[in-house]
Amino acid sequence: MPLNMIDLGGKIDQKNKLIASYGTHALILFSDITQITPWQEFCLELNLQIIGCIYSDYDGVADRIDSESPMLTGSVHRLQRGENVSERPMMQELARLLVGLIDR
Repeated sequence: MPLNMIDLGGKIDQKNKLIASYGTHALILFSDITQITPWQEFCLELNLQIIGCIYSDYDGVADRIDSESPMLTGSVHRLQRGENVSERPMMQELARLLVGLIDR
């Protein structure tokens, strides 16, 4: 398959290491800054290229894109299950990034 995305549920454990060991890239979505380093180390250990590091700001009112290269960084606001977020700037930029991975 050209693209397969898996949500590891925010937990670093042996089961998720096994699942992620078949991957090539990673996107770190965090709501707490202290979550970044353990996930970066997880990705490094598994040789996963980190394509983005995005802050999930539930109480925010707008997305923010800080950088697009070499890694997508910034924030996405109010991710709510079932809500269409496809028109938000961060989601559109993430989609462009993912499509670019397929086109390589």
